[in-house]
Amino acid sequence: MDITAGLTVNTLFWISSLRAGEEGPTRRVIENLEAECQRIGLPLKVYEPTSVPLLLDTLEKIEEASRKGMRPIIHFDMHGSISKGLEIAAAKNSGSWPAVVERLKAINIATKNNLCVVSGACFGLHAIKEVTITEPCPFYILIAPEQEVSFGFLEDHTAAFYAEMFSSADIMKAYESHLAEQMKVFHCEKMLAVALARYIRKSCRGQGGKQRRERLISEIFMQGRERTPENLREVRRQLKAGLRPTQDFVDRFAERFLIGKKCGFTLDDLMGVIERADAAETRTKA
Repeated sequence: MDITAGLTVNTLFWISSLRAGEEGPTRRVIENLEAECQRIGLPLKVYEPTSVPLLLDTLEKIEEASRKGMRPIIHFDMHGSISKGLEIAAAKNSGSWPAVVERLKAINIATKNNLCVVSGACFGLHAIKEVTITEPCPFYILIAPEQEVSFGFLEDHTAAFYAEMFSSADIMKAYESHLAEQMKVFHCEKMLAVALARYIRKSCRGQGGKQRRERLISEIFMQGRERTPENLREVRRQLKAGLRPTQDFVDRFAERFLIGKKCGFTLDDLMGVIERADAAETRTKA
């Protein structure tokens, strides 16, 4: 089924690792989910890895299935830590964010940027610290808490979130209705747009662009080129042209980061955002 424009889901994976005595809320949520998934014919697969290698092996199996057409939502039902990652309670150990995100990246590549991740783990949003726009994105959408999140909130809202998402086919609408109070959204295209706009604004224009050009000029002449007025003018001209952002610049980053998925913004869109930001900054200074 489609859950938002361009995204398809055909299996829900629930990956759980809880401490003793914490099973009750999860059991009740899964009971509701099972009924909802059965109603719409969506497979629900529950995994309870008892070690970090088994957690990573589970993700590897999902990657293998994704290469054959599986289009998963992955839900993490476990504790999380800013520094340690996702906790495997039975092993009293944690899967590090870099290790987990690397496996999610492989799944997202296999799905051609179609992976949605919902994390009930505290500090789950810190997974995005492993994301860089020079590499393929590890998920199309990540919904997760930036801070601690209560079991009560998750029990009260998780099943309702999935029910509305399945009925409305709109993951963002379901998020706003049920999870936005304590969880945040990472959207790969929005991150790319913000990162490129910041880079253009700080490194290709204004004082930042000038400083960058001067630094590159110094490096060029340190390599032995004769520093004559004519050479200096030519180098400045070439650098100014070469550092000017183009649509091809946007396309190169988008092709890799979005794993081939069509990018929803252009260079003109970014320049419009930058101009508005410049105007707002000028008003603030005034």
